[in-house]
Amino acid sequence: MQKNSGKIVEILSQNLSPTNGDKKEIKFNEAIIKKLYTRKAREIFWFQGFKGFGIRVSNTGHKTFTYVYSALGRTRWMTIGRYPEVSLTKALKQYAEAVEKRDYGEDPAYDRKTDNIDFRETPTVNQVIKNYIDYSIKTGKKSWKKEARYLQRDAAPYIGHHKIDKVKRKEIAQIVNKIIYERGSKHAACELLQYLKRLYNVSIGWGLCEHNPCYHIQKPAKTTRRDRVLYPEEIHRFWNNLEQANIVPIVKLALRFTLLTMARKSEVRFCEWSHINISNRTWLLPSTHSKNGRSHMIPLNDMALDILKEAYKYTGHSQFVFGSTRLPPNSNKKPTDLRALNKTAMSHALRKNIHLFNVVEKFTVHDLRRTGATLVTSLGCPRYWASLLLNHTDSSVTSIYDRYSYDWEKKCGMDVLGYSVKRISECPDQELVPSISQLRFEIEEKGILKFRYNRDSLE
Repeated sequence: MQKNSGKIVEILSQNLSPTNGDKKEIKFNEAIIKKLYTRKAREIFWFQGFKGFGIRVSNTGHKTFTYVYSALGRTRWMTIGRYPEVSLTKALKQYAEAVEKRDYGEDPAYDRKTDNIDFRETPTVNQVIKNYIDYSIKTGKKSWKKEARYLQRDAAPYIGHHKIDKVKRKEIAQIVNKIIYERGSKHAACELLQYLKRLYNVSIGWGLCEHNPCYHIQKPAKTTRRDRVLYPEEIHRFWNNLEQANIVPIVKLALRFTLLTMARKSEVRFCEWSHINISNRTWLLPSTHSKNGRSHMIPLNDMALDILKEAYKYTGHSQFVFGSTRLPPNSNKKPTDLRALNKTAMSHALRKNIHLFNVVEKFTVHDLRRTGATLVTSLGCPRYWASLLLNHTDSSVTSIYDRYSYDWEKKCGMDVLGYSVKRISECPDQELVPSISQLRFEIEEKGILKFRYNRDSLE
């Protein structure tokens, strides 16, 4: 440290003269600085050979490096930092930079004051998280609760008090690694890293920082797309063995309804009786409940209507079709204030009873949606029919001009799905479950799937 200080001293001493007068001067030496003391409230000791550079000592023992100079006809005082938090080498470097700015006609104390003001005005990570969540709520972002949970639980305790533009990549990496090593969750680590990237990208857009410290941090695990689909034999076991499962009746109905409508779990949970039109055999999914923010008309096949009739016994006087209730089917109680199913109710029920379905590979509620789409296409329907039933967004230029609702195509696709699930589930034995090719033959023979139609079929 003294070796580095000596090099800087040698460079500066060539152009700087020592202070004069009755001021107390000392050598720029750490051993001397450590021994400095005063009985006065405050006293300044100046370093020999460095004009205006000294150390302020108080009777409490605090020692602070300071620099005094003239600018625009006024004497200016600049505090460099407190010793020993600021080492001799660092203090000398800052002094050299201040002298250089003064020689160029700048005011180093003014620049530092401006930097301090900017630092005080820059929000902390906690403040930015709060503003980011409020912004997400007001803009209708559906994942704001999940992002808030991750950011407030995993990031805020460690970097929440830091200024948003002062967080280092190393600190982000330590938080991500901590989740992996202490909780053993690579998925949670990936999610947090993704949400922190979003937070910083928004902060850059707001002008709060210039760089995103999350970039160049490798993801703990590669995100892979699920491809789990239930085969006809597995559909048979799922449908029939569900009766033996220790699951409340309304959740069983919700699981079957998911397969028959290809709807998302959240869409099924928040399905309301006011959205169902039994006479038209349709379920109108409002834009507020859909993932892409667009309303979606879902045709209902015979099996889906049967499930709704069964669900009416439990929740017919309440708002939600699949309201949270444990009432038996023959109960005389008619609750009117049932809440929607908890977001984990369906997943938890399926996970706890997965052994009843005798499957090699476990499946999730969302896999039922994928299974329905795969059945529709494998039985002869065009892929874009499945896309329509899944309510996927068409980003092609043609979709801007083609405003046809495709209600007939969606109805045909849903009838194909309903027929196939009915045939599979009603087989008395698993060995008698029809294959895809056999189902396809039956659908074509019965005329369920028609590509040509007349105007009467649309009415």
